Order: sequence, then structure tokens, then C-alpha cells
Amino acid sequence: MVMFMDVVNEFVIRRLKVHEMNDNFEWFCYSIGLVSPRDKERTSVKIFDTLLEAAVRGHSLTTDDIAKKVGVTRGAVIHHLNRMIELGLIIQRGGKYMLRVNNLEELVDEIERDIQSTIKIIRKISESLDKKIKLVVK
Repeated sequence: MVMFMDVVNEFVIRRLKVHEMNDNFEWFCYSIGLVSPRDKERTSVKIFDTLLEAAVRGHSLTTDDIAKKVGVTRGAVIHHLNRMIELGLIIQRGGKYMLRVNNLEELVDEIERDIQSTIKIIRKISESLDKKIKLVVK
């Protein structure tokens, strides 16, 4: 039996509800899974926005830089940055953080490729499970 347990990704796709959320950036962050119910202050959105501003200037930022700009503790920044790395939104190089790609459109392309890759894995697992439990395959 083939197991594909080493790849676990979480993708959240949400539809735009204009009457609830007029800010496209906030909606974008919500749609890519950046906003969680626990993040009442929208710290993750503020940190992501700070990283975007740095990307426009061609810079990467340290956790101390981000904490100072956003006005939160370094520990809070690290928590949110780790989540963004897990989501595949940013990368870390040499103690500094930056976007995974050059712009948001490329980021969406990367997310789409990640989703397609995950779906291929799900398909292989489902085929394996169908064979194992002897479900009729059409």
C-alpha cells in the first residue's frame, strides 16, 4: 500500500462577500487563509502588508524590523511569520523574511500550483483506497 502522509497542506477558498468586506486586500488575506478567528487585531494582515511594502522597495525584513513597524512583540511576529511560511506565502533567507515571489499575482500562481499538486496526491490516495476496499471504479 502506498502512503502519501508526508505532504499536508491547508487550502481555504472563500467567495467574496462585498457587503461584508469592501477592502480587497483584507479579502485577499482572508481568502488565502492568512486571517484566523484568533487574530482579532489582524496582526497577520499588518505583518503581510509590511512585507509587501518592503517587497516594493526590494527589501527583506528581520523580525525586529517587522515588530517595530507593526507595533507588536517579536514573539508575535515570529508566530505569524511561521504561519505564513507554512501557507507558502513567504520565505526566510539569512534571518530576513520576504515574499515567496515578486508580486501577488505570482503568489496566486504558486498557490494554484500547490493546490494542483495536492489534488494529484489526493487522487492517488483515493485510487489506492478504492483498490484496497474494492470499490467499483468507473
